Amino acid sequence: MRQNKPRTVAGTLSLGGFNLQALRKGVVVTRLVTAADYAPALAALDAAAGDFAGTRSVKQGAQRELDRCVAESRVFIRNAVGLLGAVFGRGFSATWTQLGFVRNLRVPWTHAGRQLILRSTAAYLESHPDAQSTACGVTAQRARELSTAYDAALAAVQRARTNVRAGRNARTAAMKALLKLMNDLLHELAVVLAPDDVRWRGFGFNIPAAPSVPEAVAGLAVKAVSPGTLSLAWERSARAERYHVELLMPGPESTFHRVLTVYDTDARLKELPPGAAVQVRVLAVNAGGESAPGEVVPITVPALEQAA
Repeated sequence: MRQNKPRTVAGTLSLGGFNLQALRKGVVVTRLVTAADYAPALAALDAAAGDFAGTRSVKQGAQRELDRCVAESRVFIRNAVGLLGAVFGRGFSATWTQLGFVRNLRVPWTHAGRQLILRSTAAYLESHPDAQSTACGVTAQRARELSTAYDAALAAVQRARTNVRAGRNARTAAMKALLKLMNDLLHELAVVLAPDDVRWRGFGFNIPAAPSVPEAVAGLAVKAVSPGTLSLAWERSARAERYHVELLMPGPESTFHRVLTVYDTDARLKELPPGAAVQVRVLAVNAGGESAPGEVVPITVPALEQAA
């Protein structure tokens, strides 16, 4: 059976945990890759993954703050246009450019455009305090507060983005380092273990001599045939020796349970609760193990009035 090398950080950490546990237990005596080599690499990836998650969380918080500043700035600018229209005119003219407006009186789409209006409006209101309105929330102080908060929020988002990139790069480097050790361990085990040695599984690896697991089941069709009874049919799966039929019943539990094992590509589920909304899936099985779960098909079990 081929080794399914992990492609995600979570998968790499999980398999790496099995590797390290086996190395520490001495399941096989290895010389090229030891627990002393492996533990720091695994810890480094775990730490890098945690740091990256932390930087993403900070970035999300910074973005929320920036979104708040944008929303409040939009309201302020619209209110300022309404208030100062008595001074500059209700339509756009060259006089409005002193407040940072260009070509029209709409709220700008860019951060730079909105910030320019906030700063310009603050400066105008500071030199024309009689034009302010506390009731409308259009004051020089409010404009300065918004401008300062806006600047700080933008800077925080930029810092957070830089930290996210650095965190992602560090996580990628740590993952590559651990995957290299994992690959070195695989090569060393291939030298000291026979292809059918069960100790491969102690490391979390597949047994090379075991057959490959089947392909996932495709084409599952589920039909209601009589009260409490469902009929299932699916396409034959490559390398499958048998099939496990699994059912998820309504309720708080979200776990599928095996209800049948069959050797053909059809099955019938009987004595199900009439009217229950259930979910059905089928897994292909051979000596190498189970396939990935196939498509999940939801269906309502027929009640008495649905019977033919």
